[in-house]
Amino acid sequence: MPKPLTIVYSSDVHGQLTAIDYPTDKPTAGGLTRLSTYLSSLSGEVLYLDNGDFLQGSPLLDYARHNPDPTTDPVSAAFNHLNLRYLTLGNHDFNYGMTHLMKTLSRMKAEVLCCNIFRADGSRLFSPHAIHVTQEGRKVGLVGAITNYVPKWEKPEHIDGLTFADACTCIRREVAFLRPQVDLIVVLYHGGFEADLMTGQPVGRQTEENQGAKIALIPGIDLLLTGHQHVPTVHVRPATKILQTSFSARDVGVANVHFETTGPQIEVSLHRLIEPEDATLTKILQPVETATRIWLDADLGHTEQDMTIHDALSCRIRKHPLFQLINEVQLENTGAMISCASLPNHPPGFGKQIKRRDVAANFVYPNTIFVLSVTGKIIKAALERSAEYFDDRDGRIVIAEAFVKPKLEHYNYDVYDGIEYEIDVSRPKGHRIVTLTRLGTQVMDDAIFTLALNNYRAAGGGDYAMFEDAAVIREFDQPLSDWISQRIAEQSPLFIDIKHNFIVR
Repeated sequence: MPKPLTIVYSSDVHGQLTAIDYPTDKPTAGGLTRLSTYLSSLSGEVLYLDNGDFLQGSPLLDYARHNPDPTTDPVSAAFNHLNLRYLTLGNHDFNYGMTHLMKTLSRMKAEVLCCNIFRADGSRLFSPHAIHVTQEGRKVGLVGAITNYVPKWEKPEHIDGLTFADACTCIRREVAFLRPQVDLIVVLYHGGFEADLMTGQPVGRQTEENQGAKIALIPGIDLLLTGHQHVPTVHVRPATKILQTSFSARDVGVANVHFETTGPQIEVSLHRLIEPEDATLTKILQPVETATRIWLDADLGHTEQDMTIHDALSCRIRKHPLFQLINEVQLENTGAMISCASLPNHPPGFGKQIKRRDVAANFVYPNTIFVLSVTGKIIKAALERSAEYFDDRDGRIVIAEAFVKPKLEHYNYDVYDGIEYEIDVSRPKGHRIVTLTRLGTQVMDDAIFTLALNNYRAAGGGDYAMFEDAAVIREFDQPLSDWISQRIAEQSPLFIDIKHNFIVR
C-alpha cells in the first residue's frame, strides 16, 4: 500500500521563534520551538512549508537586526533546523528592504516560490513553482504567490523595480502548466478570502488584497494554503481542500495525502501547537534570546499617569494619552502642521515603570514617518474613512464589523492633532464629519497643510487612497519607536497633557 505524505505548513509566524511573549516576558502558546517538537513526532514522509510573513513582528528579530551576526540569523537557523523545504513570501517580509530579505533567504536551505513578483526586465524574482518528488516517486507541484497589494503598503525604495502582478492570474497560469506533469498541486498563497467560502457572499472590503475565494475556483488545485488574514479556516470541497492558519505559530495546517489510483485523497486539519519546546532548537536560539531579554529589560523612564489601555473602543472614542504622545512626537520631530496616529490591535499602553519591552509591545510595526502636503479636502476624506470605525447600534456606539471581521483592523483608525473635529456616528458613512477646524477656523477644501503620518498610511494602506497622490515633503528614516523611546528617556517622569480636540457622538 502506498505510504501517505503529510504536508505541514505555517503562515504569519511573525518572528515567533520561541514560546516567549516578549512584551510580558511570560511563556506563550505556539512558536517554532514547539513546531519543531510536533514535526519530530510525525511518522512517515513529512513536507514542511511556510507561507510568508516570518521576518517581522517580534522583539527578538528587532534585536537581531540591530545587532547582526555575520554568519547566521535566527530565522534561517530555525527554519533550517525544522527542515523547511519550500516557502513563499508575505507582505511584511519586505519591511526592512531587499538587502535584509535576500541575505536571510540566502542562508535558508528552503527554496523560495513566488509566481507574481517581476523585475523591471520582465523576469521573475523567484521561481514560480517547483516539482517535489516524494520518497515513493509521486510528483507534487507547488506554486507560491503573494498578495499583489504589497505596493499599497510598502515603502517604494524597499520594492524598487519590482512589479506585483495579479496573484489569481499568475496562479492560474502555473497550475495549468503543472497539472499534466504532477500527481498533486499545492498552492501557497499569502492572502486571505474576499468572500465567504460557503455562501460566496463578499467579506470585508472588496479590493485585490485578498483573492483566496477566487483562487479556490481555479481548476486543478488540490490543496490551497492561505494566510495573511490570521483567520483559522478549514474548508473541504470535492476538488480542493483549503486551509488558513492564525498567526505567531500558534497553529499549523496539516494535510494527510493518500495517493490512490483515482487521485489524491486529502484530509485537512489545523493543529494547535501545545507541545513542549524542542531543546535543541532552544539551545540554537539561546544566545540571541538571552541578549534580547537583556536589551528589552532596559529602563527608559517612568510615569505617574495612567497610560494602560483597557479595551479597543474606549481608547479610541476618547483620546488615550498614547495617541497624544505619538502625535506630539511626530509634530516636534517633523515640524508638520497636523499629525495623525494609529495604534496596533492589542497595545497594552504603559505602566508606571517603562522599559524598552513596553515600547516594543505598543509599537509592533517598523513604521517610519512621512510628511505630506495635503488639502483640506484630503484631510476630511481621511477623517471620513477613519470615522467608519464606529457604528450606531440602537443608540450605542460600537466598533464597525468591517474592522473586526474577517481580520482585526483596529490599526486602521486614526486620531489627529493640529485640527479640531466632530464625528456623528448616527450619520451615513462618508457624511459623519460635522465640524472640521484648525485653530478655530473652518478648514476649507482648497487649504494646504503639512501632515505627519506613518509610512503605511502615507502609501494609502488601510483604504486611505486619498493619500496616494499627495506630494511627499520629507521622509524620516528613524523608526517612530525610537522617537518615542527618546521622548520617554528625556522627559521622565513622562506626563502627557491630553488635548481633547475631537468628539465622537
